[in-house]
Amino acid sequence: MSKLDNKKFRDMTASYKGAISDVAYAQSETSFYFPITSKMYLSGTQLLLKNHNLGDSVTFQIVFVHPTEGEQLVNEFSLNWFVDPDRCGQEILIPENYPAEIDPNAAPDLKIKIIYKSTGVNDVLFYVNLITDIQA
Repeated sequence: MSKLDNKKFRDMTASYKGAISDVAYAQSETSFYFPITSKMYLSGTQLLLKNHNLGDSVTFQIVFVHPTEGEQLVNEFSLNWFVDPDRCGQEILIPENYPAEIDPNAAPDLKIKIIYKSTGVNDVLFYVNLITDIQA
């Protein structure tokens, strides 16, 4: 049985079902943000990459973005996770018994921050789907 059998992709943005897509610029660190609009139980992410390289890494954080005080780190579920340069599709899964509960009602300005560090000479096309528990 696949680890994804009891998971589904949740629509987190109005424009692209359960995903964000962007460009991580060559030889730099690029940040992307998912708005959190409803309570969910995050079980992991699915990455789709093009032009990625050995040494590229990704970090996933939960941050609180205050309009006047800036950004505060709430939690991380992946820190400098190295992407596999030989695969375009990759998953980062939180252990099945421990999905991360994220509730925007507790703090309305919560966001999922994705930091991509590129080591190559080409820009990386970057797509991310959130994997959430069905019970959320």
